[in-house]
Amino acid sequence: MNYKSLITTCILSLTLLACNATQKFKEKTILIGAETKPCDAGAGMTRCMQVKWSEDQKYWGYFYDHIEGFNYQEGYEYELVIKEEKVEDPQADASSVKITLVKELSKKKMLPTLSNNQLSKKPFTSSHLFTARYNGTDFHQCMGRTALCPDRCGESGNLAKFSIIDYKNHLINGKAGTEKLKEYAVLISDYYKKDLNKPYVAAIKSLNKGDIVTINLDFVYDTTQPVVKTEQKIISITKNSGQNSNTGQLPNNETITDKRWTLVEFMGKTVMADGKDYYIIFHTKDKRVETKVGCNLMRSTYEMENIYALKINALASTRMACKNGQINEIEYSKQIQNVNNFTVSADGKRLSLNKNRMSPIAVFQLGK
Repeated sequence: MNYKSLITTCILSLTLLACNATQKFKEKTILIGAETKPCDAGAGMTRCMQVKWSEDQKYWGYFYDHIEGFNYQEGYEYELVIKEEKVEDPQADASSVKITLVKELSKKKMLPTLSNNQLSKKPFTSSHLFTARYNGTDFHQCMGRTALCPDRCGESGNLAKFSIIDYKNHLINGKAGTEKLKEYAVLISDYYKKDLNKPYVAAIKSLNKGDIVTINLDFVYDTTQPVVKTEQKIISITKNSGQNSNTGQLPNNETITDKRWTLVEFMGKTVMADGKDYYIIFHTKDKRVETKVGCNLMRSTYEMENIYALKINALASTRMACKNGQINEIEYSKQIQNVNNFTVSADGKRLSLNKNRMSPIAVFQLGK
């Protein structure tokens, strides 16, 4: 090897070392919500921050980990730049990704800070996210033990009615939480049929009978009054594009079957590219599912009984001896069998496997 060749080899080696160093971590911008919510982080119930990993993420997810260097204050929404760094040979049950704050881009006050007395009243009781069929409106008049006339009782007016098709997510906080609903109805006008000044009224009035919608609502305690009462808080009512039960246009499961989905997130932690296979495929034939998270191939069957409902049966695995990777295969197998529903992004390229309304257990990207 001559002198010039030696110099060239050294430069290439240094370049490769630099590339490998830069591949050990990556930066991303995320949003952290203004409130925490009850969650199961693997060691019993606790409270988790809410996170949006991208601008097109519609609903808040649960952040199970912690961010080094970040001091969270409830009542503020944060925009952060974080660094995700792969941990070499993590201890058993420890995270394989270290998350560190790089920069705090913004901090906005969103919610009033609750006192300890208010927190003890558990303002949040239950959350519901479901698809439903719009059945039109009926005029409803309050009845029963009330001394008020129908035009003053506050419960008379046009009532929008929905038949629930299936639940996408459901979370209960404590014994007072509302169970799954079978029917749902909400007032959209007063006794004189004047529209209520509520943001969801316009969305409902734009619907046609038979339209399929997604409804997201919480039941909360109103702690502002001397007598605490439960009230519903409608977060959103959204029409599912192109879906009407009268025309037979309902979502089908072809959106996720017979496609290779690459795992990009598991239990709130990013899965870093390391040259190994992390994927899942739902085969239409024989309702088979196969999945792999670095080493052993796991197979089972799955069930999709109705819209968005998904059950993955007990997984059988090959038994190759493997070094500890990013994901503990036993934990992955256990968690993936807890899945009971799925969601797909609007562009059809992102699949989330969920349990009730908790943060996704696993998130996959199409063809990545």
